[in-house]
Amino acid sequence: MSESNSVHKTKRKPRPTREVSVAFHMTLNVEEGKAFEHKRENLGLATKAALGRMLIRQGLGLAD
Repeated sequence: MSESNSVHKTKRKPRPTREVSVAFHMTLNVEEGKAFEHKRENLGLATKAALGRMLIRQGLGLAD
């Protein structure tokens, strides 16, 4: 295998190893959806997942 195949091409940071994997889907009402998107934009987060992860960490008392 060539060396170029073993290099991660997207330049993203590797995800940390996770002991527990949790996935869920949530439907928000219009008011909640607008507030969610507004919060995401204000914080400069690129994805809904990033904001969701941050809100979960806050709810669990793990936020900085």
